[in-house]
Amino acid sequence: MNSRRTVKPGMGIATILLIFVVLVMTIVSVLSLLRVRQNHESIHSQVEYAQAYSQANAKAEYLQNQVKKGNTEDVQKEPKGYTYTIDIMNGQTLHVVLDEKGNALEWKTEYEREE
Repeated sequence: MNSRRTVKPGMGIATILLIFVVLVMTIVSVLSLLRVRQNHESIHSQVEYAQAYSQANAKAEYLQNQVKKGNTEDVQKEPKGYTYTIDIMNGQTLHVVLDEKGNALEWKTEYEREE
């Protein structure tokens, strides 16, 4: 008598496969959530920096216009003209050097050096 045994997939294999699929979907969802949160924080910090830089730049332009009008009380007098520094954020400053007429000679962002 030749009896053949055949293995049929039963409820156990289907359940294990379903658990595996749910586990993979959960892991992918958590990784996606972490990536979205990281992107949100990055964009938020970029927007904050852009706003801070715009405010510092506007103040620098205002002081430049004041120097052009002859009002030099908020700027430092130097041999080559006028200079002033405006804080942006996190140790960054906007450094401006103007000539005697109020024209910009130097307009740059400087970073505080950590030691």
